[in-house]
Amino acid sequence: MKIKLGALLGVMLFCGMGWGQHFQPVDTTGEFSNIVISNSTIDNNPFQNGDEIGVFDDTLCVGVVVYENVFPVSCPAVMEYITPADDTLEGARQGNPMVFKVWQKNTDTEMEASPIYTSGGHFGDVLTVVDPLSASTTGISENISESQIPDGFDLLSNYPNPFNPETTIRYHLPIDIKTRIIVYDITGQQIRTLVDGLKQAGRYAVQWDGRNKDGIRVGTGNYIVKIEAGYFSKSIKILLMK
Repeated sequence: MKIKLGALLGVMLFCGMGWGQHFQPVDTTGEFSNIVISNSTIDNNPFQNGDEIGVFDDTLCVGVVVYENVFPVSCPAVMEYITPADDTLEGARQGNPMVFKVWQKNTDTEMEASPIYTSGGHFGDVLTVVDPLSASTTGISENISESQIPDGFDLLSNYPNPFNPETTIRYHLPIDIKTRIIVYDITGQQIRTLVDGLKQAGRYAVQWDGRNKDGIRVGTGNYIVKIEAGYFSKSIKILLMK
Protein backbone atom coordinates (compact mmCIF):
# COMPACT_ATOMS: atom_id res chain seq x y z
CA MET A 1 0.00 0.00 0.00
CA LYS A 2 1.58 3.28 -1.09
CA ILE A 3 0.59 6.57 0.52
CA LYS A 4 1.66 10.02 -0.57
CA LEU A 5 3.53 12.16 1.92
CA GLY A 6 0.79 14.79 1.93
CA ALA A 7 -1.80 12.20 2.90
CA LEU A 8 0.44 10.93 5.69
CA LEU A 9 0.89 14.41 7.10
CA GLY A 10 -2.87 14.90 6.97
CA VAL A 11 -3.38 11.72 8.95
CA MET A 12 -0.92 12.92 11.59
CA LEU A 13 -2.63 16.27 11.92
CA PHE A 14 -6.05 14.75 12.51
CA CYS A 15 -5.21 11.72 14.65
CA GLY A 16 -2.88 13.27 17.20
CA MET A 17 -1.73 11.75 20.49
CA GLY A 18 -4.06 9.38 22.31
CA TRP A 19 -4.60 7.30 25.43
CA GLY A 20 -5.83 3.75 25.22
CA GLN A 21 -7.93 1.57 27.44
CA HIS A 22 -5.02 -0.88 27.71
CA PHE A 23 -1.78 0.88 26.76
CA GLN A 24 -0.88 3.94 28.84
CA PRO A 25 2.01 6.00 27.46
CA VAL A 26 4.22 8.37 29.42
CA ASP A 27 3.13 11.98 29.84
CA THR A 28 3.85 14.19 26.87
CA THR A 29 7.11 16.13 26.79
CA GLY A 30 6.09 18.21 23.80
CA GLU A 31 8.59 16.36 21.59
CA PHE A 32 7.38 13.59 19.26
CA SER A 33 8.59 11.07 16.71
CA ASN A 34 6.08 10.78 13.85
CA ILE A 35 4.82 7.27 13.06
CA VAL A 36 2.19 6.28 10.49
CA ILE A 37 0.82 2.74 10.31
CA SER A 38 -0.72 2.00 6.92
CA ASN A 39 -2.34 -1.30 7.87
CA SER A 40 -2.35 -3.85 10.68
CA THR A 41 -3.73 -7.35 11.20
CA ILE A 42 -4.18 -9.92 13.97
CA ASP A 43 -3.86 -13.53 12.80
CA ASN A 44 -4.13 -12.13 9.25
CA ASN A 45 -7.58 -10.72 10.08
CA PRO A 46 -8.53 -7.03 10.02
CA PHE A 47 -8.46 -4.93 13.17
CA GLN A 48 -11.74 -4.35 15.01
CA ASN A 49 -12.88 -1.10 16.58
CA GLY A 50 -11.23 -0.60 19.96
CA ASP A 51 -8.11 -2.65 19.19
CA GLU A 52 -4.95 -0.78 20.18
CA ILE A 53 -1.41 -0.37 18.91
CA GLY A 54 1.25 0.58 21.44
CA VAL A 55 4.73 1.89 20.63
CA PHE A 56 7.56 1.11 23.04
CA ASP A 57 11.19 2.02 23.62
CA ASP A 58 12.24 -1.28 25.18
CA THR A 59 9.60 -1.64 27.95
CA LEU A 60 8.56 2.04 28.10
CA CYS A 61 5.24 2.82 26.39
CA VAL A 62 5.67 6.08 24.49
CA GLY A 63 2.64 6.08 22.19
CA VAL A 64 -0.74 4.49 21.54
CA VAL A 65 -3.46 4.65 18.92
CA VAL A 66 -6.97 3.18 19.23
CA TYR A 67 -8.34 1.77 15.98
CA GLU A 68 -11.58 3.41 14.85
CA ASN A 69 -12.41 1.63 11.61
CA VAL A 70 -9.86 3.38 9.40
CA PHE A 71 -6.27 2.99 8.21
CA PRO A 72 -3.77 4.60 7.93
CA VAL A 73 -3.42 5.80 11.51
CA SER A 74 -0.93 8.09 13.20
CA CYS A 75 0.79 7.15 16.44
CA PRO A 76 3.09 9.97 17.60
CA ALA A 77 5.71 8.69 20.06
CA VAL A 78 6.76 10.84 23.01
CA MET A 79 10.48 11.65 22.90
CA GLU A 80 12.76 12.14 25.87
CA TYR A 81 13.39 15.81 26.62
CA ILE A 82 16.03 17.51 28.75
CA THR A 83 14.80 20.80 30.20
CA PRO A 84 16.90 23.99 30.51
CA ALA A 85 17.22 23.09 34.22
CA ASP A 86 18.84 19.80 33.12
CA ASP A 87 15.87 17.69 34.23
CA THR A 88 15.05 14.68 32.06
CA LEU A 89 11.43 14.14 31.02
CA GLU A 90 10.83 10.47 30.26
CA GLY A 91 10.31 9.38 26.66
CA ALA A 92 11.87 7.47 23.78
CA ARG A 93 15.57 8.04 23.23
CA GLN A 94 16.91 9.34 19.95
CA GLY A 95 18.08 6.53 17.66
CA ASN A 96 16.59 3.63 19.64
CA PRO A 97 14.65 1.00 17.64
CA MET A 98 10.87 0.92 17.87
CA VAL A 99 8.93 -1.96 19.43
CA PHE A 100 5.24 -2.45 18.64
CA LYS A 101 2.58 -4.28 20.61
CA VAL A 102 -1.09 -4.89 19.86
CA TRP A 103 -4.02 -5.32 22.24
CA GLN A 104 -7.10 -7.16 20.95
CA LYS A 105 -10.11 -5.74 22.75
CA ASN A 106 -12.62 -8.58 22.35
CA THR A 107 -10.21 -11.19 23.80
CA ASP A 108 -8.29 -8.83 26.13
CA THR A 109 -5.05 -10.19 24.64
CA GLU A 110 -1.74 -8.32 24.37
CA MET A 111 0.81 -9.51 21.82
CA GLU A 112 4.02 -8.44 20.12
CA ALA A 113 3.74 -7.20 16.54
CA SER A 114 6.13 -7.37 13.58
CA PRO A 115 6.58 -4.19 11.50
CA ILE A 116 7.71 -3.81 7.92
CA TYR A 117 9.18 -0.33 7.50
CA THR A 118 8.91 1.60 4.25
CA SER A 119 10.76 4.48 5.92
CA GLY A 120 12.32 5.17 9.30
CA GLY A 121 12.20 2.61 12.09
CA HIS A 122 14.09 4.44 14.84
CA PHE A 123 12.91 7.08 17.28
CA GLY A 124 13.80 10.53 16.03
CA ASP A 125 13.57 9.66 12.33
CA VAL A 126 11.78 12.38 10.36
CA LEU A 127 8.94 9.99 9.51
CA THR A 128 8.45 6.29 10.19
CA VAL A 129 5.96 4.46 7.98
CA VAL A 130 4.91 0.89 8.81
CA ASP A 131 3.20 -1.12 6.07
CA PRO A 132 2.06 -3.53 7.37
CA LEU A 133 2.11 -4.34 11.10
CA SER A 134 1.25 -7.97 11.90
CA ALA A 135 0.40 -9.63 15.21
CA SER A 136 -0.58 -13.16 16.19
CA THR A 137 -2.43 -14.64 19.17
CA THR A 138 -0.30 -17.80 18.80
CA GLY A 139 2.86 -15.94 19.80
CA ILE A 140 4.34 -16.38 16.31
CA SER A 141 3.73 -13.43 14.02
CA GLU A 142 5.36 -13.11 10.64
CA ASN A 143 5.71 -10.33 8.13
CA ILE A 144 7.03 -10.16 4.58
CA SER A 145 8.38 -7.41 2.37
CA GLU A 146 8.48 -8.17 -1.34
CA SER A 147 9.55 -4.64 -2.30
CA GLN A 148 13.20 -5.76 -2.44
CA ILE A 149 13.87 -9.41 -3.22
CA PRO A 150 17.19 -10.34 -1.57
CA ASP A 151 20.15 -11.58 -3.59
CA GLY A 152 20.71 -14.62 -1.38
CA PHE A 153 19.57 -16.67 1.59
CA ASP A 154 20.27 -15.43 5.09
CA LEU A 155 19.26 -15.80 8.73
CA LEU A 156 19.98 -12.55 10.54
CA SER A 157 20.70 -11.93 14.22
CA ASN A 158 17.59 -11.62 16.34
CA TYR A 159 16.55 -8.39 18.06
CA PRO A 160 16.58 -7.80 20.92
CA ASN A 161 19.27 -10.19 22.11
CA PRO A 162 19.34 -10.96 25.01
CA PHE A 163 15.53 -10.82 25.14
CA ASN A 164 12.59 -11.20 27.50
CA PRO A 165 9.96 -12.28 26.70
CA GLU A 166 9.84 -11.86 22.88
CA THR A 167 12.35 -11.48 20.09
CA THR A 168 12.20 -10.90 16.33
CA ILE A 169 14.11 -13.09 13.88
CA ARG A 170 14.66 -11.91 10.31
CA TYR A 171 15.47 -14.05 7.30
CA HIS A 172 15.87 -13.66 3.54
CA LEU A 173 14.67 -15.91 0.72
CA PRO A 174 15.75 -15.09 -2.87
CA ILE A 175 13.32 -17.62 -4.41
CA ASP A 176 10.01 -19.30 -3.59
CA ILE A 177 10.99 -22.30 -1.49
CA LYS A 178 9.85 -24.62 1.31
CA THR A 179 11.30 -23.25 4.53
CA ARG A 180 11.59 -24.43 8.11
CA ILE A 181 12.75 -22.42 11.11
CA ILE A 182 13.00 -24.28 14.40
CA VAL A 183 14.11 -23.27 17.90
CA TYR A 184 16.25 -25.81 19.79
CA ASP A 185 17.72 -25.84 23.27
CA ILE A 186 21.47 -26.31 23.66
CA THR A 187 21.05 -30.09 24.00
CA GLY A 188 19.44 -30.24 20.55
CA GLN A 189 15.89 -30.81 21.77
CA GLN A 190 13.29 -29.18 19.54
CA ILE A 191 11.44 -26.41 21.39
CA ARG A 192 9.22 -24.66 18.83
CA THR A 193 8.64 -24.62 15.09
CA LEU A 194 8.30 -21.02 13.92
CA VAL A 195 8.04 -21.55 10.15
CA ASP A 196 7.16 -24.68 8.19
CA GLY A 197 5.88 -24.37 4.66
CA LEU A 198 6.30 -22.93 1.19
CA LYS A 199 7.38 -19.28 1.30
CA GLN A 200 7.53 -16.68 -1.44
CA ALA A 201 10.77 -14.84 -2.13
CA GLY A 202 11.16 -11.86 0.17
CA ARG A 203 12.51 -10.44 3.41
CA TYR A 204 10.74 -11.87 6.44
CA ALA A 205 10.45 -11.17 10.15
CA VAL A 206 9.08 -13.79 12.54
CA GLN A 207 8.63 -13.43 16.29
CA TRP A 208 9.11 -15.96 19.06
CA ASP A 209 7.41 -15.36 22.40
CA GLY A 210 9.69 -17.61 24.44
CA ARG A 211 7.17 -20.45 24.68
CA ASN A 212 7.54 -24.09 23.69
CA LYS A 213 5.17 -26.07 21.45
CA ASP A 214 2.85 -26.62 24.43
CA GLY A 215 2.56 -22.89 25.13
CA ILE A 216 4.73 -23.02 28.26
CA ARG A 217 7.40 -20.36 28.78
CA VAL A 218 10.89 -21.80 28.63
CA GLY A 219 13.65 -21.02 31.08
CA THR A 220 16.58 -18.62 30.98
CA GLY A 221 19.43 -19.74 28.76
CA ASN A 222 20.87 -20.05 25.28
CA TYR A 223 18.78 -21.37 22.41
CA ILE A 224 19.55 -22.17 18.80
CA VAL A 225 17.45 -20.96 15.87
CA LYS A 226 18.01 -22.94 12.67
CA ILE A 227 16.71 -22.27 9.17
CA GLU A 228 16.52 -24.90 6.43
CA ALA A 229 15.53 -23.80 2.92
CA GLY A 230 16.54 -26.19 0.17
CA TYR A 231 20.31 -26.52 0.25
CA PHE A 232 20.65 -23.52 2.59
CA SER A 233 21.05 -24.07 6.32
CA LYS A 234 22.18 -21.66 9.02
CA SER A 235 21.94 -21.41 12.81
CA ILE A 236 22.19 -18.52 15.25
CA LYS A 237 22.44 -18.51 19.03
CA ILE A 238 19.96 -16.42 21.02
CA LEU A 239 19.79 -15.70 24.75
CA LEU A 240 16.62 -15.58 26.83
CA MET A 241 17.07 -13.79 30.16
CA LYS A 242 14.48 -13.43 32.91
